[in-house]
Amino acid sequence: MDCLFNLQIPKSTKNRVIVPPASKTFINGMANSYSMKYPSEYISSMLNSTDFLNIMQDINENICSFWPCCFCHTFGYGCALCTLGLSFFGPYICISEAQEHLEQRIRYWNRTFLAARNVKLSLNFGCSTSWLCFERVEPDKSLEMVVIKESEGSSETGNEDSAN
Repeated sequence: MDCLFNLQIPKSTKNRVIVPPASKTFINGMANSYSMKYPSEYISSMLNSTDFLNIMQDINENICSFWPCCFCHTFGYGCALCTLGLSFFGPYICISEAQEHLEQRIRYWNRTFLAARNVKLSLNFGCSTSWLCFERVEPDKSLEMVVIKESEGSSETGNEDSAN
């Protein structure tokens, strides 16, 4: 079924690189890993292969550390009919925690590494699937204006001190 759900994943463009799931997804769409294949034709102007692989490895390891164990996952699917789907709550708790930690890692990468390159990473969901998106963003002009105003303000205070 994943092949049908993955049809709704958008294609990569020059300013937006899509990283599809590399494995099966849970019923909420969360994947337990995302592709490590470096899409050089699209992303090379944003990130080099080493940076891309470091980010993807960190993301996949983070997901894997919170993903439900094999027993929990098998119990969720195996007992779904006789529990009328309630058995999915066991793995769902772990997977929602994995998603929460993944979103924290994405915010970390955006804040510490990707912002300097004018790239934003996001996690996107469709019907029973998900994907990561590296998107080129415009530099934050408001931040530049703050820096300019601060430097202008400091020069004005410097002039007042020299006049006294």
